[in-house]
Amino acid sequence: MQTALTVAMPHALGMFEPTPHSQALADAGVCPAEDELQGQWLAAIETDIAEAGLEHKPLPEPRYGGRSGKCGDELVKLLDDMQKV
Repeated sequence: MQTALTVAMPHALGMFEPTPHSQALADAGVCPAEDELQGQWLAAIETDIAEAGLEHKPLPEPRYGGRSGKCGDELVKLLDDMQKV
């Protein structure tokens, strides 16, 4: 499970990739800033991770690019495989 968490965490952190409009939306009160959302998410999962005897710190570098259409090779292969069905 630790290996899975270690592999998945950079991708999970990629959910909080800021966009060119993130700060303006946060300033306007439309939604929280990405770093605030990430902090809330981490706070929500930390107890479960600890109770499972897993570690996620130090946080890895987030895997960004998905919000700008720059997905990794893994997603390209997955989507290709899924479209064969």
